[in-house]
Amino acid sequence: MKGGEIILTFSTYLYTHLIHVNQRILMPKNQLSKQTVKKHVSAIHIKAKLSLVQRKMVNALLFNSYDSLLTADEHSLPVPLLCELVGIDGNNISHLKRALKSLTTTSITWDVLDDNGDSSWSFAALLSGGTIKNGVCTYRYDKGLAKELYNPEIYSRINLGVIKKIKTSHTLVLYENCYRFISIGHTGWWDIETLRDIMGLSESKSYSAFKDLNKHVLKPAIAEVNQVSNIIIEMEYKRTGRAISGVRFLVRSNPQLSFDGMQEESEIDKTPIFKRFLKIHDNKTLARKMIAEFGEEQIAKNLDYVEAQIAKGKVRSAPAFLKSSIQNNFLSEDARTAERRKVLEDKAQQMRILETTKSERESKAIKIERAYSMVCIEAIEAAFDSYSAEEQKTLKGEFLQGEDFGSFQIKDFRQNGWGSRMILPQAIKFWIGRTTLPKISDVSAQFGITDFESYKAETLKVARELEKA
Repeated sequence: MKGGEIILTFSTYLYTHLIHVNQRILMPKNQLSKQTVKKHVSAIHIKAKLSLVQRKMVNALLFNSYDSLLTADEHSLPVPLLCELVGIDGNNISHLKRALKSLTTTSITWDVLDDNGDSSWSFAALLSGGTIKNGVCTYRYDKGLAKELYNPEIYSRINLGVIKKIKTSHTLVLYENCYRFISIGHTGWWDIETLRDIMGLSESKSYSAFKDLNKHVLKPAIAEVNQVSNIIIEMEYKRTGRAISGVRFLVRSNPQLSFDGMQEESEIDKTPIFKRFLKIHDNKTLARKMIAEFGEEQIAKNLDYVEAQIAKGKVRSAPAFLKSSIQNNFLSEDARTAERRKVLEDKAQQMRILETTKSERESKAIKIERAYSMVCIEAIEAAFDSYSAEEQKTLKGEFLQGEDFGSFQIKDFRQNGWGSRMILPQAIKFWIGRTTLPKISDVSAQFGITDFESYKAETLKVARELEKA
């Protein structure tokens, strides 16, 4: 799938009232039946501190088993692939075993409302057990937990490349809990105790004061999310008197980082098969996953077949055809029958159309957001230049004092001025009322899009249809 393989994120703490809000925003009121509430209103949280490796493993295992969570008791994937997804050295199996074992002692609790509005409380270990044998990891979930894990309102889909770029557990936690709200534009309000729980610090005495939590945990995590991920987040405060009593995060897409190009090199990257694969399909994550899962021999045979079909001019979308060929092994006897081939080719055609549509729409959305950033920066810089040197100095001081910036953002602002991408949302808010700024609808209209928000919603719908296909 163009844009990188997608995986399921593990949200560590979601409130019932927060998901009520989500449902009201995302659905018409008449669709909020009791059945919908029963299915989607769950508060799932981990009452244990997970390391970065453990958290990545949760994501990798859920990604692998998601489609069969409700139909299979056990799930399996090759150990090399699991190591690749988690970022563990494939030779350090003992590290992998320790991480897997620790997940069987990690407790999760969740609440579900029934049709009468009564709440039932449940708990389970993150994994109920597992086995590593002959290079394959097999694992199991509690059946009740599996139903909750399958709920798409609890878990969002994120880019695997983002996970591999993130270096700290706090950053990954914050990214997971903010990304699922990108369509809404902000998280709910979290009190400080809840925030500590989300960040895995509820049982720790560290950073008990908010100023320490903010300085040593939140600001570095926010800076890393904004630097390496496909979203930009900004923290807002709620005060009770002079004390900060709650926070929420504004969430928007990062137009400077595409959905591609976030993969890191590995040993698989050095193989001839990997290079042949990329000549047809440029998704490095998909190439690594398929090589690890199907083996170089089967990949090579399917590459031979696909390359021959391309040479004959029989392939419209080479990437989609290659992926379908490997997944369905077109060279097998069963797949050679005309009826089976027709079914597969029809599905490949559907995927080609959806992939092309998704790619074109995402590309246009990125161009619009980049263009909007540029015109905003130009307008702000023009307004700023109209002030005297003394007034400019005062304006910069007011701007920096009016926001709780991290050192990374301040440094970037001092280097790049109002052209800094890291402070653009705050800069736009600061200059509203001081000058006339363009509207994103004016920019999108230049690209033939009159309602940009509706355009993004429709693009997301196409992406979901592609995932189902």
